[in-house]
Amino acid sequence: MKNSICLALLTLAFYSTSAFAASGSQPAGISWMAKIFFAFIAAIIVFQLIPAVVLLGSMLVSIFSRARESDLAENGKTEES
Repeated sequence: MKNSICLALLTLAFYSTSAFAASGSQPAGISWMAKIFFAFIAAIIVFQLIPAVVLLGSMLVSIFSRARESDLAENGKTEES
């Protein structure tokens, strides 16, 4: 079993090298469909980043306001004083 796996991996490595070395007939630039795809992915990331920043900000405000309230409660003070 071990020899067959080793032989299969060796064969795969031998035949894949020619595939990596083959030169394609494609132009060197990026196609317009790839540009549209990357723009779409970038838009998704940006639109997910906006709510994430808002959520992080509200979470930090909540954490620090609770810490301030607990500090004031321990000292027996109110926020006005």
